[in-house]
Amino acid sequence: MNMTYKGAVAVCIAALAISAVAEYRERKPEEKAKRIALIAPVADGELRIRPTFNSAGVCWGAAKAIDGFKVEYRKDPRYAKAGEGAWKEATAFEYFPETKDYRGSIFYLDEDSLYELKLSAGGRTFATLSFRTWASNVPVARTVTLDPATFKAPMKVTEKGTKDGWIRYTVKGGATLNVPNASPAFVVENAAYILFDDMTIRGCAESRNVFALNGAKYVRIRNCDIAGWGRKGIPDYSERAGGKLREANPRGKKAGIINWDAAIVISRGCEGCVVERCWIHDPISTANSWFYSHPAGPQAVGASQPDHSTVIRYNDFIGSDQHRWNDAVESGGNFIENGGLNRDADVYGNFMIFCNDDCIELDGGQLNVRCFQNRFEQAVSGVSIQGCMVGPSYTFDNVFTGGGDSMGFAYPLIKTSGISLYGDEACAYITGNEFWNSVGGADKSETINVSEPAIWYRLFNNRFEGNIHFNGLANSPKSVEKGTVNGVTVNRDGPIALPYRPVPFTIDRGMIDGITFKKGVLSQKTVKLTVTTGGKGWSSPFKVAKNDVFDWFDVQPAQGVLKSGTKTEFTVTFNPARLNDRHFYRGAFLVRTKEGFSRPVSVYVYTDFQCPFKPETGDAVAVYVDAFKPQSGTIPAVADAPDAQNGKVVSLASGFGKKNEVTYAFDLPKDGRYFILARGRNDTGSTWTAQGRVDDGEWSKLTCTARKYMSWVPVSLPSYCGHDVRVSGFDLKAGRHTFTMRGTGLRPYMYEGIVVTDNPGLFDPR
Repeated sequence: MNMTYKGAVAVCIAALAISAVAEYRERKPEEKAKRIALIAPVADGELRIRPTFNSAGVCWGAAKAIDGFKVEYRKDPRYAKAGEGAWKEATAFEYFPETKDYRGSIFYLDEDSLYELKLSAGGRTFATLSFRTWASNVPVARTVTLDPATFKAPMKVTEKGTKDGWIRYTVKGGATLNVPNASPAFVVENAAYILFDDMTIRGCAESRNVFALNGAKYVRIRNCDIAGWGRKGIPDYSERAGGKLREANPRGKKAGIINWDAAIVISRGCEGCVVERCWIHDPISTANSWFYSHPAGPQAVGASQPDHSTVIRYNDFIGSDQHRWNDAVESGGNFIENGGLNRDADVYGNFMIFCNDDCIELDGGQLNVRCFQNRFEQAVSGVSIQGCMVGPSYTFDNVFTGGGDSMGFAYPLIKTSGISLYGDEACAYITGNEFWNSVGGADKSETINVSEPAIWYRLFNNRFEGNIHFNGLANSPKSVEKGTVNGVTVNRDGPIALPYRPVPFTIDRGMIDGITFKKGVLSQKTVKLTVTTGGKGWSSPFKVAKNDVFDWFDVQPAQGVLKSGTKTEFTVTFNPARLNDRHFYRGAFLVRTKEGFSRPVSVYVYTDFQCPFKPETGDAVAVYVDAFKPQSGTIPAVADAPDAQNGKVVSLASGFGKKNEVTYAFDLPKDGRYFILARGRNDTGSTWTAQGRVDDGEWSKLTCTARKYMSWVPVSLPSYCGHDVRVSGFDLKAGRHTFTMRGTGLRPYMYEGIVVTDNPGLFDPR
């Protein structure tokens, strides 16, 4: 796969239909003052630099923009190897008149190295500064070994180590730390220089968090395997809840909506905190689909306005269709100048997959927030930068391998919006990314829109598998697009270079796609993969790690040792007995070393499973309507369909123009909130669009996101729910009602039945 790993960083942004569109609102003077205070700009002539492992954020105060201004850096000549001591120009810097400063970042530095920085123009040097990047290994002064037999949760950690003597916490003998219900494992308050290392943590059921970091300085969570936390929930399809999960075991008088059940929360007052080499998976809860409302649910990491210098690297945040993330990494304070990861932060080398909203929200300040060399997969959007309140924000050298939530619903893989909450000036860079078309049954949207005049974008050297393009540049006059490439050839079953991991072993197959299980026959019973280990004298024990719910395939050998100069062959075997209740089987596994480094492989199997026509509904109301027997109007055509209940479907492929109407009647046994679903398919996989109404209500656009296989799909009438993509619920009285459709002449659709129910989740396609 072709990826750019070095070079200039540039920008793009993607506006989504799911976001509100509005005119930019001029801020009042008092609002501007509050905004500037949150940005906390440097004073005139002040130079501030905040390094991390391999990046550095730079701010320099200047009364006005300077012609020929440039930022240069080099390794300190006293320690540089041959060829490393020359000055290099950092290219991704912008001047912001609002705050009278230059801001930007330097990328791909070496760890634990001393650098020099120089700001100049026209032969004049304005400022110089030396800085050192962080080291991966820290000096440990004391180790606290936890005994699972005597561990009491929550453990409150308030100790303060020093930069020359960290305090390390680990678990005795590599045992699993089982945490009781309703309790986080660790509450870290105002602690400093703490390392949580090499832990397997289970439990924390009915607790929102495993690690809660508050006011923590330089705390690292490294090589932890975390699963089984969070609150159990029950779907609530009321208008207020919108399909979100409510607590099944409420602590108070009312059951609350489940959200922000994050394994790790990094909150206000935190600085220099690191999450690295962690495998976070199998939360108890799940997130609802966008079909019902904005998703809410579990996260691997929550970033809620930490002060600065947060790093999230080399992690595997793996959800599943049974336990989808809301976002794998979620931001708090999305539209606040110091919200989200805030400033001077890095997110790189991560694998994030199976999210019902974004893989990661960078929303918030995004002042020198950098997101690079990650792999984002199976989400409504890969990266959200819609709340870019300050900037510059950098999203570069990532791979996006296809989108979609649990119901296949997807939008462009980088998200922003036209919400009028941006600052007077903000800037977002995206460059060198590779975007793939849909994978694993996702719908796809191929246009990335740039339409927010309060932000300027730099759109360079992005590569698209499909015919994707940028729209709206005319509305953003300071934006620039160069080097976009369409029609990139991608071997999805071949090696995938990202996420970047600094280890000498590689795998020859980063994705297994296209396996089918139809009529009881697997297209391939097994798939072979090979891990090649390079380097010299390197070795590490490994294990194959996969989520608990991925029991429909097995990987052997399950464990062993990787050694330099050797190849290790793995066999993935599919279990037909477990491929029996979904159309899409989507999963992943890791070849993971003892140190927590891994190579991930995503796995997709497609079956001929048909969702039942009449699933078990229990106490739910489900009123079925015969598609072939309307109360009034004439169905346009009937077509043969072997996958239909009676071998026939109503076909709207032709003969259902703008003048045609068809009305169905149904009787409800009690008052309630009801949803209308159609049982059908669309061989193009496109959203079917017409017009519809309930009883004598107003006509509304009608959308039905059809699948290529026969299934129940919710019908959306946006005028009824106030949103163009969400499912409409209707508050209806007991008795007779009608549902009417009229044609628009757009897109075909074939259906065999309609159901009206108060529990649409029972009919969700899968």
